[in-house]
Amino acid sequence: MQRSRVPIVSAALLATLLLGASVGTVAAAEPITIPPAAAFRTAPTLSVSPNVTLLGGVVATIHVDVVYDPMPSEWDPNVDPTVGHSEGTSAQVVQAASKKAIAAGQGFGGGTLVCDGSTVNPLDIPVVSQTVPFRKGTAVIGVQVQICNADCSGGGYRSTGPIAVTLTSK
Repeated sequence: MQRSRVPIVSAALLATLLLGASVGTVAAAEPITIPPAAAFRTAPTLSVSPNVTLLGGVVATIHVDVVYDPMPSEWDPNVDPTVGHSEGTSAQVVQAASKKAIAAGQGFGGGTLVCDGSTVNPLDIPVVSQTVPFRKGTAVIGVQVQICNADCSGGGYRSTGPIAVTLTSK
């Protein structure tokens, strides 16, 4: 009794193809999107570095300088108009890592900011890849900054929209 090897070889070939297809289509838990350029209320001025530092292929650090005008309170004259805090600072990185894979991630940052119209507030926002690793080279990023005063009666928002940058290692 002789058995045919065709079914065994076919099953092994099919398993290899399915494994390759599943590895090539890694997706983030939630889709990574870059909001369009926008601003509202007293929008901050943003300056985004064209070079993004890459660490180990999984963390891209985006440097942003933020300048913001004073934000007087609409309700309380005792609120210092030159002190603001970040309410929703985020950044995204999207990169074609290969012909079949997209590297993408989103990160968050922020803190207390000086809002006097001239002080440059540096922010470094770490973005962790949620799909395949980032690679050195060109990528598209987006940054959104939302700032409020102490009682959140004054504030503003700005989104850069998509920006082309270069991912470089330290």
